[in-house]
Amino acid sequence: MSKAGFEPALPHPQCGVLTTRRFGR
Repeated sequence: MSKAGFEPALPHPQCGVLTTRRFGR
Protein backbone atom coordinates (compact mmCIF):
# COMPACT_ATOMS: atom_id res chain seq x y z
CA MET A 1 0.00 0.00 0.00
CA SER A 2 2.83 2.37 -0.86
CA LYS A 3 3.58 4.19 -4.12
CA ALA A 4 2.61 0.96 -5.89
CA GLY A 5 -0.98 1.65 -4.82
CA PHE A 6 -0.98 4.81 -6.92
CA GLU A 7 0.42 2.96 -9.96
CA PRO A 8 -1.99 2.38 -12.86
CA ALA A 9 -0.89 -1.27 -13.02
CA LEU A 10 -3.05 -2.62 -10.20
CA PRO A 11 -4.33 -6.21 -9.89
CA HIS A 12 -7.82 -4.90 -9.13
CA PRO A 13 -9.25 -1.36 -9.45
CA GLN A 14 -11.24 -1.92 -6.23
CA CYS A 15 -8.02 -1.97 -4.19
CA GLY A 16 -6.84 1.22 -5.88
CA VAL A 17 -10.04 3.03 -4.91
CA LEU A 18 -9.68 1.94 -1.28
CA THR A 19 -6.05 3.05 -1.20
CA THR A 20 -6.94 6.41 -2.73
CA ARG A 21 -9.65 6.96 -0.12
CA ARG A 22 -7.27 5.97 2.68
CA PHE A 23 -4.69 8.50 1.50
CA GLY A 24 -7.47 11.03 0.92
CA ARG A 25 -6.26 11.66 -2.62
